[in-house]
Amino acid sequence: VLVVVIGMNDEGEGMQQPAATAV
Repeated sequence: VLVVVIGMNDEGEGMQQPAATAV
């Protein structure tokens, strides 16, 4: 399963870049 989140959690949680998580 490949989940790609782009600009969805950019509320200053330390993730200021597109994140691709492979589960």
